[in-house]
Amino acid sequence: MVSDNAGHTNIRLTDEAYCKGTAVNDFVEYKRDTFLVTILEASHFAIIKRPGGGGMFNSGKITKIRSMNSSYLSMGIDLIPGPKLEYAYALVRDRRGIQLVNLKLGTSHQLIMSPVPVQYTDIRFLKVIYDAKKHKTHLVTLYYGDYPESIKAGLDMSAQADREGNRPVLCIYSFNREFQSGLISMINNSTSERTLY
Repeated sequence: MVSDNAGHTNIRLTDEAYCKGTAVNDFVEYKRDTFLVTILEASHFAIIKRPGGGGMFNSGKITKIRSMNSSYLSMGIDLIPGPKLEYAYALVRDRRGIQLVNLKLGTSHQLIMSPVPVQYTDIRFLKVIYDAKKHKTHLVTLYYGDYPESIKAGLDMSAQADREGNRPVLCIYSFNREFQSGLISMINNSTSERTLY
């Protein structure tokens, strides 16, 4: 968006195009003009770095990060907040579970497997919260699980308001400070040089 001296705002479109011919289904901007992008049924994530300010580098750059699950379907994406972790990690939820994506090294790791089979891929919910007082990271997501038979017998199945007898299950994963420390150590150990004698 561009605004002039009179306070009028307009949107200026560019001729930039990334991931042409693919279906981008989620993205997050983790640094100015740098995006982590998930592509429908792909075997990789994409980091797109838009050109900044012209100069020598006037074209965008795309870097691929191999997904742990080929033909994944992103059902949520969020950055991991916390001290010393800016622009370092993202979490991506897919049908199989939750992947940890290292944005600095360009790697992905399977962090959590789904507790129930994922049938409804339109449930796009993933939120990461950092509790600074307790130094804990909380991951919140939503699944659908079967009701126990004793409850299912008494449900009015005609309305199908709860997806054919399935109940929403809110999953909260809490990681202690060692999780944050481990992530910080992984970044520090991989990006700094060491001389061994």
